[in-house]
Amino acid sequence: LGAQMGLLQLVNPETKVLENHRLPVFRNSTIRSISQDSEDNIWFTTQRGDLIRYQAGQPIENASFELIREFNGFAFAHLVDNSGRVWVCTTDSGVFILDSKTGEIIRHLDDKVLSSNKQEKITQLNDSIFVFGYDLLNVYNVNSGENRVLSYSEGMISNDILHMQNDKDGFLWVYTPIGICRYNHFQNSFTNFGKKDGFGLIERDGNGGLLTKDGRIIFTG
Repeated sequence: LGAQMGLLQLVNPETKVLENHRLPVFRNSTIRSISQDSEDNIWFTTQRGDLIRYQAGQPIENASFELIREFNGFAFAHLVDNSGRVWVCTTDSGVFILDSKTGEIIRHLDDKVLSSNKQEKITQLNDSIFVFGYDLLNVYNVNSGENRVLSYSEGMISNDILHMQNDKDGFLWVYTPIGICRYNHFQNSFTNFGKKDGFGLIERDGNGGLLTKDGRIIFTG
């Protein structure tokens, strides 16, 4: 678990024991996102814009963590894709794609390609399609370099994106302040679920979510 002031918490699901770790590598900055790569390394981004990697199998101590790159701005979200690349979303510099082995920047996407330089959500739909979001939806094809910007005008229930989660069938679910919509990338269409579907009291500050093993999507408030 990542918390404010760089606090890293480990929970043992069997004993329910909680360990608190304050490591200098986080520089007292809020831990904003956590992910795991195919080699079981753990990646972190922080509010000050740092990308940090924990080496799998090592003890939880500062020497096991490495500051890979400083983006000098909020880095609210990231992911490690199926090819081992690390994608980092920033609030003022767009999206960066890095080599997970070397930390080198492979590609930088800014407002020349994206709707804006502020992107706070990211998910991977398939091997080639990545989706970024904040106040508009950006559907980016990493192979062709084409980006499609989608909004209320194209059928979204709202332009305000609180969280996004893809399902096992390749559909994208978007959590907004007034409901949830499902994006069908194959048909470039939206199905909206709003007040009439029971989402009238949805929390307006939710910014998390996950896909369960049995295929359910949970959005958190």
